[in-house]
Amino acid sequence: MAPLLCTEGAASRRHALVVFAGVFAGALLAATSCGRAKDHGPATAASTAASSAPPSASTPAPGPSTSAASGSAAGAPAIVDPVARLAWRELVAAGAWEHAARALDALPEGDRATVAARLARLRVSTGRCTKEDGARGVALAEGLAGAPDVPPELLARLRVDALICAERFAEAVACVGPGSLASRKGAASGSRQGAALAATRARVLEGAGDLSGARAAYADAIDGAPRAGLPTGTLVAARLRLLRRLPASPEIERAIEADRTRLFVEHPPSFEAATKAGEPPFTVGQGAVGQGTVGKGAPTLDAEGWLKRADALATLARVEDAQHAIDAAASAGASKKRVARARGHALWKARSYAKAAPALREASALEQGEDAIEDAFLAARATSRAGDDDAAIAAYEALAKKHPGSRFGGEAAYLAAHLRWLRGSWKDAIAAFDRYLAGPWARAPHQKVNVREARRARAIALLESGRAADARRTLHALAGGDVYADDATARGRIELLEASAVERSGDRAAAIAAYARLSRVHPFGWLDLAARARLLHLGEPSASWPKGPVPAPSLPAMPAEVRALFFAGMSSDALDRFVRAGLPKDDAPRCATLEALDDGWGAYRIGLRFAVDDPPGPANAGGAPSFAWKWRCAWPSPYGAVVGALEAREGLPRGLLHSILRQESAFQVEVVSPAGAVGIAQLMPATAVETASAIGLHLDPTDLASLQAPFLQLDLAARHLRALFVELTGPGASDADRRDALPLVVAAYNAGAGSVKRWMREAGTMDADVFVERTPYLETRGYVARVLGNAVRYAVIEGAPTPTLPRKLPAPPP
Repeated sequence: MAPLLCTEGAASRRHALVVFAGVFAGALLAATSCGRAKDHGPATAASTAASSAPPSASTPAPGPSTSAASGSAAGAPAIVDPVARLAWRELVAAGAWEHAARALDALPEGDRATVAARLARLRVSTGRCTKEDGARGVALAEGLAGAPDVPPELLARLRVDALICAERFAEAVACVGPGSLASRKGAASGSRQGAALAATRARVLEGAGDLSGARAAYADAIDGAPRAGLPTGTLVAARLRLLRRLPASPEIERAIEADRTRLFVEHPPSFEAATKAGEPPFTVGQGAVGQGTVGKGAPTLDAEGWLKRADALATLARVEDAQHAIDAAASAGASKKRVARARGHALWKARSYAKAAPALREASALEQGEDAIEDAFLAARATSRAGDDDAAIAAYEALAKKHPGSRFGGEAAYLAAHLRWLRGSWKDAIAAFDRYLAGPWARAPHQKVNVREARRARAIALLESGRAADARRTLHALAGGDVYADDATARGRIELLEASAVERSGDRAAAIAAYARLSRVHPFGWLDLAARARLLHLGEPSASWPKGPVPAPSLPAMPAEVRALFFAGMSSDALDRFVRAGLPKDDAPRCATLEALDDGWGAYRIGLRFAVDDPPGPANAGGAPSFAWKWRCAWPSPYGAVVGALEAREGLPRGLLHSILRQESAFQVEVVSPAGAVGIAQLMPATAVETASAIGLHLDPTDLASLQAPFLQLDLAARHLRALFVELTGPGASDADRRDALPLVVAAYNAGAGSVKRWMREAGTMDADVFVERTPYLETRGYVARVLGNAVRYAVIEGAPTPTLPRKLPAPPP
């Protein structure tokens, strides 16, 4: 048997994910009632089914026939879990470790002994990363040494992963400790990979007894944690635990106090977890500061430190604890003005709007200049979000009148009109928009977007107030103006509203002509979908959608090592090897390869060029083989089998999940948005935690690296979408109402169910296309249109029923 040596291939960012999923942070998720313990753990990129896979790779997973997800909708009947029936290769590729383990372990002995199955089981062992799995993984890695077409450096890397999972740290030190290739590569990178490797090195060295080396590695990991998406608080708590194992000295005591204070101030949950694990709390009488009590024995903090802790607690929506910290800041000498502002902003950040409004007004009264204006503006916004729109409108108008030259004054004038518009007070909204557009704000550069939105909203108010002829003229002027001259899609959406005004004015023939033109000029997108719906309701037939499915291009020949990894479900590693060997140069086979190896982002980047330069029109839609690959390239389907199974499990329209993924992340796996959304499905950590907790899974919202795991993202996104359908239509809604609610659900995925329900209450039974165009958030409006356009294209590609748009949206549930 050839020895497995440490190679540069062992320097993988995935080491850190293994550590956090397994022996370092504990199991990522708790077991559920159906026995799925860690299906959602960190994973490499996954792959779609390979039609040429060996027979054993197509064996479906046995095991529970019902899914925990069946309970994601209240009262939903238990259903057969399609995920459990997928081929083991699909499950390995997606990181569905428990399902994959059951499928592989249930194979006949001959199939289980193949190189592909053993390599896949090794990957599953490092993915689950229990101590038992680690030991099994080490044996598998050593047994595969010298196997044909299995890259030795990859096998060495997996063996290191398995050693870490097995807590055999002394053996792992040679590969990730000081002086190793992994250590040198990590130190040289100074990047996300460097921080991840440092975190792994720290835990390995600590486990092997090299406490000084571990301390240095923790310092590197903590410094780079924000870039790597690793949980800083967890790392600081681990270093604190390590420091208490070092010989006592004044320097060590100072370091301990520094880490305790950092946890207490910046990472309250990690501090509290540390106290539960044995770290002494900051004792205060009968309580502890770690639980929110303040007094003697607390760390020595100045006012800034207490305010920083208050901010961290407010971000966690722990309002009472944040207020305790602000009280402590006052005792430490913070000014009355500073305390008042901190209190108001903490309540605002915690979304406690009813309490935030008076607190912000109090802060504004104590301040001067722009701070006073800003807090008065936020007080008005909090008033609106607390449900008192009348008081908010009055506050906005008073602010605009008092501070016409401030940027907040212009914003307040716009929002006063906007709130009237949202409530459907059309006559008042038109007058308010007229005042805004005639005021000094309309000429301010920072109000450019608001001015455009005001003109558009005013036209919709004319339409909804029954002034169809006025709306028609206004919308026609907007469509022909300079504002939309360089954006054909945005201009088309104004033309859709104009066509609706034409229809309402009684000019049926002109309306039919306008809708037909929109469908012809903007095929296979939101405008085509909306125009076809309008034509259908007017009794005018539209051309049939192209008949799918769009054929998938043939895969090019793969190098032997790539094939071995591909058939084992290790698509990310297969892609790495293929890149080294040289991907096909021609776009068609290159796209086919990227999609088959689940690199949706890579395929999308190529396909986007065709979507822009060669837009999908009737001549190249579905039926023409020369164009088919461009469609599949521009609208790829990474993780195809898994996505399809999750949609079936949750009762989602086929193609919806891919439509959302394309818009959310363009299929990038390791991505965090400026707003904090994470992963391929761009879930907010709070949403991921809430969705997972509903089925007994426990996530760390600060561990962004683990939250990016593909199967976790796909699974939780599917559950969340199902929950949104139920929330927006009611648990007893008919299939037709659920189908008609698709635009609402897509909007809620972007803007939140609470916002959408408010818009539903205010809009009543508005026309579906007008509701989408009336969406008050500019980002959400564009998002819904693009996702629904994606859904049309995916339906054509898959040969599935195309989505339809109802004339009227379903009424909001009681």
